[in-house]
Amino acid sequence: MVKNTKGGKNSKRMGRKFVNAPRNNKLRTADPNEPAELYACVSKCLGNGMAHVTNTNSKQMLLHIRNKFRGRGKRDNTIKPGTVVLVGARDFETHREGKPDNCDLLEVYNEIEVKRIVDETFVDFGAFKEIQNATVVVEDDDNMFEFATEKNNTIDHEIEQEINNKITSTENICEENDDDLNIDDI
Repeated sequence: MVKNTKGGKNSKRMGRKFVNAPRNNKLRTADPNEPAELYACVSKCLGNGMAHVTNTNSKQMLLHIRNKFRGRGKRDNTIKPGTVVLVGARDFETHREGKPDNCDLLEVYNEIEVKRIVDETFVDFGAFKEIQNATVVVEDDDNMFEFATEKNNTIDHEIEQEINNKITSTENICEENDDDLNIDDI
């Protein structure tokens, strides 16, 4: 075994026993014979191993992230808003009015794999464009608040005028005193 020379909690996170694990390059797609397997896009991460997803039918579902995709397995399976995933709907559960259906995470796709899925299976991800574009927006004007009343505006305007008057008066004083200042005297 390799000697721990670095120390700390991150020292053996990427040890040889985990890095050289065999990788399967086969792309898992939704089985056409299984109606419970759906493509979905993560719209909101809730925490505690759950997220809201929207499937290709524009139906919102509650995603349960299995432990396989958490912890050490999280490295290549980062789930954030706008990520395309393969989910398995829970057909064995009864539908509750006013609550989204539950589903389980089966696969997480990166951008290259999404392009391969579109090319090979001709699945339309047009419903996901709104979600993916919404995640790019950093600042939303609807969340900006501005509180102002007429009294505050007049007071602010008066204060602004006073500050401008003081600035102009100090500029005038500085211009008058510039003649008296000699650098050689310093």
